[in-house]
Amino acid sequence: MKRKAITWLGWATTMALVVAGVLLGAANSGGDQGILEGLFIPGQSVSFASVGLLLSLRRPGNSVGILFLVVGFFAALYSFSFQYQTFALVTRPGSLPVGEAMAWLQAWIYVPALATVFTFVPLVFPTGRLPSDRWRAVLVLDACALAGVALADALAPGRILQTPIQNPVGLEGPLYSAIELSVPVLLFPATILSVGALIMRWRRARGDERQQLKVFAFAASALPLAVLSWAVTELFALSGPFYSALESSLSAAAFLGLPVAAGVAILRYRLYDIDVVINRTLVYGALTLSLAAVYFAGVVGLGGIVRGLTGQENNSVVVAASTLAVAGMFRPARARIQRFIDRRFYRAKYDATQTLDGFTAKLRGEINIDEISAELLTAVEHALRPAHASLWLLGSESQEAR
Repeated sequence: MKRKAITWLGWATTMALVVAGVLLGAANSGGDQGILEGLFIPGQSVSFASVGLLLSLRRPGNSVGILFLVVGFFAALYSFSFQYQTFALVTRPGSLPVGEAMAWLQAWIYVPALATVFTFVPLVFPTGRLPSDRWRAVLVLDACALAGVALADALAPGRILQTPIQNPVGLEGPLYSAIELSVPVLLFPATILSVGALIMRWRRARGDERQQLKVFAFAASALPLAVLSWAVTELFALSGPFYSALESSLSAAAFLGLPVAAGVAILRYRLYDIDVVINRTLVYGALTLSLAAVYFAGVVGLGGIVRGLTGQENNSVVVAASTLAVAGMFRPARARIQRFIDRRFYRAKYDATQTLDGFTAKLRGEINIDEISAELLTAVEHALRPAHASLWLLGSESQEAR
């Protein structure tokens, strides 16, 4: 009973911080705040904390639920402290106490949330336990990496990011340099080893556990894409509504969808539908990229040629032709991509489908019942690979077996 009360208290505290942060964010709407702080981080907090509450109540022995509650709490605390210090220092300076303390808190409090997602969760998912006792050393390394990153951000000298004040506890000199150097030394091995634990589980897993890992991996695949998009936009200084929408979409998919997918996997709800979801995602993702490339090549390439010949900047004929080309390619391109995906990633299903299609084609031109029986048994053997197959014909005492 005490455990449940603490779980509910943690979730309620997280929700209170989210609500308070959203209200302060509404008051700060005239200031410089992006969609990340205003929408996605509160949403991330709610999704992680709510799924963590559900898992803790339904699977009390699984530590993933507690980890999700921790992620939700620290994300909510970051959101609240960010909005609080913005209101106290920028929107209405001096209107609230401890504004500088909140500014310092928001500089590092989000680290535990991110570090938990990238280290502790992969290490114990989906069972809530370590793969073996030998992984305790990795658990300690994860804790040291989390502490190192948080300490480096908390003690960073100079102006605190996203605030107008200097860090009141900032360090300089060899001590801070040593702390800063420890971050990549600890964090990179901790992340790699934690993800390695997930890969090792995948190689050994069978049945439901393999499906659980497949669901989690499908949701987590958006994480490296979100990080890559952020790195590319920062490296090349890309800006504009398209790049902003791309980053926002990938961040939402990564940090809002991951806890939901993990909850579905641990509760084992419709696990075996994930193969269909992955198949459709691969097919339509590749199809979208292919058609977008064709449209872009038509508008830019053909449009450039037309502009060079006619001197007109805008040519609606080129746009219409590119649109018609994309529309005409949709069905054949989808069929080709579907066959490639099935052949490359779903070989057993592809072979079975090819065998049945071949049997159907032979059946159309065959009238000899013995030949049909032999072909049917061959098709069943190739498609399903049973240990034994028999065929009884209605109205006949004959039987064929293999």
